[in-house]
Amino acid sequence: MKYHPKDIARALVDVARDPELNLHAEIDEAVRLLRVHNPGKSLRNFPTLVERVLRKAGMDVGAVLITPTGDAGESAKEIEKELKKIFHQKNVHLEQRADKDMIGGAVLIVNDELFDVSVPGALMRLRDYFKESPLQLSSH
Repeated sequence: MKYHPKDIARALVDVARDPELNLHAEIDEAVRLLRVHNPGKSLRNFPTLVERVLRKAGMDVGAVLITPTGDAGESAKEIEKELKKIFHQKNVHLEQRADKDMIGGAVLIVNDELFDVSVPGALMRLRDYFKESPLQLSSH
């Protein structure tokens, strides 16, 4: 049976709720499972994955906002405010990251959900639409 990193993260979060367990031993076992079943970058990304699982379990809400500059200014504050309303949480952590290759727009990742309103994302959706469309564009 192959264990996926997300499954291991969920199991670790579940056992972390039991104060009687030795969390260090549980973390060591999670790392061992990752090394055996998912070698490579899984181990490097595991802390972020555990953080997402913790947030999804109701501990708090985490989101990542990716923009060309990494600073959405007042828009970021508005997004954080809306996330608090949507999730009925006081603790919302909005991390901002820059993607210098992004032409414009933004990508918002909340828990495991991706909301892409970037220019590259819109262009990909447009390309996919025309691939599936019975209409053919003529080139002149």
